[in-house]
Parts: sequence; C-alpha cells; structure tokens
Amino acid sequence: MNGYNINEISLNKTKANDFVDIIEADNVSHAYIFECTDMPTAREFAVFIAKLLLCEVESSSKPCGSCSSCLKLSELCHPDVVLLSSSGGRFSFHIEDIRFIRSDAYVMPNDSDKKIYILENAQDMTVQAQNALLKILEEPPKNVYFFILTIRRELLLPTVLSRGQIIKLESPEDKQREVNENAALTLKALLSPLNNRFDFFAFFLSLKLKRDKALELFNDIVELLRDLIIYKESGNSTIYDQTEKLSVLVSAKAIIKMMDSLREAILKIENNANINAVFTLLAYELWSSKSI
Repeated sequence: MNGYNINEISLNKTKANDFVDIIEADNVSHAYIFECTDMPTAREFAVFIAKLLLCEVESSSKPCGSCSSCLKLSELCHPDVVLLSSSGGRFSFHIEDIRFIRSDAYVMPNDSDKKIYILENAQDMTVQAQNALLKILEEPPKNVYFFILTIRRELLLPTVLSRGQIIKLESPEDKQREVNENAALTLKALLSPLNNRFDFFAFFLSLKLKRDKALELFNDIVELLRDLIIYKESGNSTIYDQTEKLSVLVSAKAIIKMMDSLREAILKIENNANINAVFTLLAYELWSSKSI
C-alpha cells in the first residue's frame, strides 16, 4: 500500500485502501456498484478510483494529482472516462445513453490503455436501459471498467446487481450517525462539571484499546473537538448532537490545545510508542488543557 495517496477523498478511506490492494494484486473487476445515499460522495469516490487506475506516475504517490490524467479527471474532462447521469427524476436515464456506451466501449482509448464509464444516479435507469447495460456487463471488452453509482441497490435489477461487485459507501450523514461512541464518552467525561480528574483518568485509562482502535479514537475526538470550534464560530454543528451543550464548558483556546495533544499522541502511536504511556500522558494533557 506504500506510495498511494488516499487523503484526496474526504470519506471512505478504508474502502479506498481496499482498492489499492485490489489494484496492486491486478485483480480489478470490470464492474463495481457503488451504493451511497449522497451522490456527490459516490462520484468523488468513483473519480478517485479512476485516478488510481489512470495516474501516469510510476513510482511516487498515486494519484499524484499533477499528471495529465489526474488533472483531466479533476476537471472531469478525461477522454477515456465517460460520466453519464440521469436528466433528473425516476426513469430519466434512457436506453440511448447505454447504447452509446455499448458502441463507444469498443473504441480504443485515447490517452491511456483503459476506458472507464461512470453511471451516476443509475437507479434512474429505465428497465430497458438496465437490460441493455446487462448485455455489455456480461461480455465486457478488455480494459473497460464500469462504475455504477446508485442511492439504493434495490432500485437496480437483480441481474445487473449480479454482474458487479457491490460496495456500500459512507455518506456525510452516515459519518454523523457513526461518531465513535468512546470518543463521545471521552469528551463528555472530560468536560462534564460533575467529574473530577480521577473520574476522567479512571474512564480514559480503562479503555485499553489496541493500536489501530486507539488511532481511530484519537482521530474521532479531534473531529468532535473541531465540531466544537465550528459551533463556537458559526453556531452550526456538523457531526455531534451534544455540541451545543459541551461548547459552553470549554474555551476555543483549550480546544486547540487538546487537538494539538491528540495529534502528538497520534504521531507517537504511529511511531510505535508504548500505548499505555501515550494514554497516560494524553489523559494528563487533556485534563490540564480544559481549564485554559
């Protein structure tokens, strides 16, 4: 996985890492069905995977973001990547679009050795369009890939679903609902006026998380603290329903200090520091910061 840059996308980094493994193993399927309730997120992911496949850089980070293919994909103007979508509304994705794909897929690529078709809002395809798509999914040309984007897989024909690998993508709304429970409990334990230092230390040090889960926890606490900052500045909360209550218990300066301590702890864990020592020091630093 070394050398690949997944920080270009805002969500679904784990899924992106899975694709890195697939690409490195030269085991990319000809069709993927990306299910996501937020279509811009699904498009972002599909374009990112297209960049992984078409990036022209051999040895440094992929996608590099600066080669001809990456730049064209960022502008959605790569000649070997076709983005088609419905015109709006159910059954507004017509068979004529799929007939174009079936014809164009057999034309040689222009800039690369691959062609990619991104079908956005595929749930709006008519039954006739889906049946036409099925024909090329059953016998796809070599080095042609289909990324089928849908808000709900059930709105596609079972025969279409059977011809692609289904990947459920996280949306911004999903992210809001899936805030790490331990992160939320840690923040409440830290900021609650009912808790003293020993209560917080007892809770935090009892978590006893493994390295990967500790990294996840610390990153989620950073996100929650960032949400507090956003609320203090704009009155809007993005990911946590307790933001308003907690924001009055801590200053912006204290939040920034806590975020700095958490980032330092993340670096230490990534560098294989003793996890118990990291937790102990972080507990002390977080508690010391809250009164700034």
